[in-house]
Amino acid sequence: MKNNTIVDSTSKENSFTMTLFTSSWELIKSVIYAIVIVVLIQHFVVLPTIVSGDSMKSTMINNERFLSLKAIYYFSDPQQGDIITFHASKVNDYVKRVIALPGQVVEIKSNVVYIDGSPLPEKYLLPIREYYAQNGTSVIMKDFGPYSVPSDSYFVMGDNRPNSFDSRDFGAIKKSKIIGKAVISFWPLDKIRFL
Repeated sequence: MKNNTIVDSTSKENSFTMTLFTSSWELIKSVIYAIVIVVLIQHFVVLPTIVSGDSMKSTMINNERFLSLKAIYYFSDPQQGDIITFHASKVNDYVKRVIALPGQVVEIKSNVVYIDGSPLPEKYLLPIREYYAQNGTSVIMKDFGPYSVPSDSYFVMGDNRPNSFDSRDFGAIKKSKIIGKAVISFWPLDKIRFL
């Protein structure tokens, strides 16, 4: 007597197709989840940013890349000395340093920034002062002010004072325009550091 075994090749093919479909669907879901996470992180937490121009020289150079922490200002206010990114216009974002806080009075006299009548210590300006002094320029800031910073606004300046379009030109910026705080430079690789 012969044993007739019939092998159903279509069930093997269906099983293979189902496994392939399941694996593909899992891959697609993983990619979608990754994209959603990246978008959420960039929208709410941290934003990679590129410096455009020399207004923050020598603290930051043209084309330097850094991360701007957005979430920090959901819980606290910008502080004097913070390097921030903000919406300067509908198409341009700037990176500058916070010089004065809401309600403070800014004045520049004889190359020194005064906040509420006291000189602002600006050690970060030493390299740029030396750079301009070597090129025969000792005055890096024209006299300015006094200027009272409006409430909920911040007075910002670039560290390269002679080459910066900043609050001396366009006034204080509203807190609502601030994107985040520059926290770490990651490119070029030899300039990786906390800001």
